[in-house]
Amino acid sequence: MIIFVCKKLWNKRVALPAGTAPDVGVAGLTLGDGGGNFGIATAYTFRVRPISTVSIFSVTWKWSDLEKVLPVWQRWALSVTNRLTSTIEVSAKQVGTIVSTGQLLGGAEELRRLIRPLLLAGTPVKVLVKTVPFIEATKFFAESDLHLEPKFKISGAYGFQPLPREGVRIIRDFLSKAPNRHSTLWSQSLGGAGSAVSRVSLTATAYPHRKAEIIYELSARWRNNREQERNIRWVERFRRALRPFVKGDYVNFPDLAIKNWPKAYYGVNFGRLKQVKRTYDPYNVFRFAQSIPVGKKAKK
Repeated sequence: MIIFVCKKLWNKRVALPAGTAPDVGVAGLTLGDGGGNFGIATAYTFRVRPISTVSIFSVTWKWSDLEKVLPVWQRWALSVTNRLTSTIEVSAKQVGTIVSTGQLLGGAEELRRLIRPLLLAGTPVKVLVKTVPFIEATKFFAESDLHLEPKFKISGAYGFQPLPREGVRIIRDFLSKAPNRHSTLWSQSLGGAGSAVSRVSLTATAYPHRKAEIIYELSARWRNNREQERNIRWVERFRRALRPFVKGDYVNFPDLAIKNWPKAYYGVNFGRLKQVKRTYDPYNVFRFAQSIPVGKKAKK
């Protein structure tokens, strides 16, 4: 089986408020319309490349190995080939597991060699390495998002260097006192300064975190309304505790508790995004709690 995957967004069409340009194309709006700030994307055209098989891995440890495993993963994830993307998820202590997963554009034997440093960290209790059709890999990674609790609070941040011992201790302390078993810290390697993403200028698009090494997602989930307050409070306290060691937030992990969200999401690009907003949505049709504001018109 050969599947085609997205290589590059080549063109897009966006519906804009009445009275503005009907289609400004990729150059005008890809700067930030993914957040629903300027219009509605109604069509995309992609360049694609064929792909047949990939190799995937999963390594599971007991929760007690946290302080041995997480520092090793953070250093290892940045040192391997950029054909390998990996994640690690630390569950609440009630669940009692740490799981790292990843995908390599290559064979299983190569992948086994590459993950060897991970297998030497702590005492893995379960290891999976295999080559599968790409569509099977997508199903494998989607499994963790099935059967989740319906209500949730998430927040995020970026790491530009591995967490120090104190940062790992904070993760251990918060997940040992999580509000329930559905609370987690999930991380993904981004590649840092050596990645393809980092070769694009920080100001070329709305996304400024191009040299980040790791992205963190802090999440809590629950079912009953009476659990809401303590879950939200736990996530907010967790993020505040990690702030000395991380920066910013991913716009797809929106957090109403972040007061300076323009800087957290968009960094130095926020001023240009307001200019785009004034041009293509001057009446603020597309608005929400953390949408880019129209602001005052620039003086000539």
